[in-house]
Amino acid sequence: MVFIEGLKPGRGIKLPPEVREEFARQSERMDRIEAFWEAHQAEFLEQYPDQFVAADTETGEVVDTDPDLFALDRRLTEMGITWDDRVAVKFMSTIRYVAW
Repeated sequence: MVFIEGLKPGRGIKLPPEVREEFARQSERMDRIEAFWEAHQAEFLEQYPDQFVAADTETGEVVDTDPDLFALDRRLTEMGITWDDRVAVKFMSTIRYVAW
């Protein structure tokens, strides 16, 4: 059973098995990608400050970098690489806090 924020306890939504399986797969994927970035954040931030980094989350290999996300996406597309289960993109920001 999947619970949605705002619903009272015991009022979950019953989903078909294939939807639950896809939800579980995507949740595991996001956990894996989050763990990858946590493990490599300091290293990539030092090497590629203020750039978008496309990396293979299975091998740790940096595929490409660019401060312009659209330019990076265009090159990845030209290389036949999509943002999928293996390749993820994240901005390595050197800005820590912004005061308004």
